[in-house]
Amino acid sequence: MAQLGVGNLQDQWIAAQTLTIISSNAKHLMPAVNLLFQKLSVAKSADQQRARDLLITTSDKTHLVNVMTGEQLNSQSGQDRLMACELLPCLHRPINKDIANKLVCLLWHDSLPAIRRAAGQSLGTTGHGMLVHDELRSHLLHGNEQEKVDSLQKTAGLLKLTNEEVLIKLRSLITDSSDEVKRLSLQALGMIGVRHQKLLDHLPWAARFERHFEVRAQACHVSSSLCAGYQPMIQVLKDLLIADDCEEVRREAREALIRMDLDPEADWKALAQLRGELAELSTKESVIQEALAMDRRLRGNSTRIRISKK
Repeated sequence: MAQLGVGNLQDQWIAAQTLTIISSNAKHLMPAVNLLFQKLSVAKSADQQRARDLLITTSDKTHLVNVMTGEQLNSQSGQDRLMACELLPCLHRPINKDIANKLVCLLWHDSLPAIRRAAGQSLGTTGHGMLVHDELRSHLLHGNEQEKVDSLQKTAGLLKLTNEEVLIKLRSLITDSSDEVKRLSLQALGMIGVRHQKLLDHLPWAARFERHFEVRAQACHVSSSLCAGYQPMIQVLKDLLIADDCEEVRREAREALIRMDLDPEADWKALAQLRGELAELSTKESVIQEALAMDRRLRGNSTRIRISKK
């Protein structure tokens, strides 16, 4: 154990690994666990993975690893906070209420999107997803437009939301007065992937008639997960390939059809053939009309000639 405080770094690293394997005494393990966390932050990838594995193994013997991982959530280093969020779900012992609250705080307030995402995933994986449900429910039910947008941006796709009241509110927000709230609500519902009759009824209309192109595009994007095989939606997507004047909407419609294993070009081929036939008919019609006009002119000339002879 003396080698953890003296000697070269390689000797200390070997001693720390040995100690975590043979000891279960928290007091003796503390310097070794400290060194393992240092390896996670600055070491080469092989040492990082070894340190991570040892921390996970050691967490089965003592709460020390959970406590020290929770302390990393308060670090000024974004790398340390991210590491802690990713490590917590892998530890053998459950996280306590204090650590769960720290994760909730990171989810809602950390400046780094990767850390917000990792904190939300950690909460969901460790069985604390309801804390996020409760916060999200409060913001969606009672928040102003900006709070709704902020909530949807931070939590969409982080967890498999199952609270029915939250899902009902999300579905109601697809008709919100704010285009951004509508877009983000559609995005969140698409990530959750729960089909519902209200969505089947609304998505075809939203893809075709929403005033803002980003909402129309989002409706197309989520249709493959929420309306796969729903013929009215499929027909709208095909129509948008031709009718919508926004390239982003047309692209999302095309990609949605492809994700549904449908050929977006099939109708184009039929349309091209129809246009060709219409053009041909138009040409024939023009010839016929010109011939009739010429006949009328000739008849008119003949009449004038007969009148002049008289």
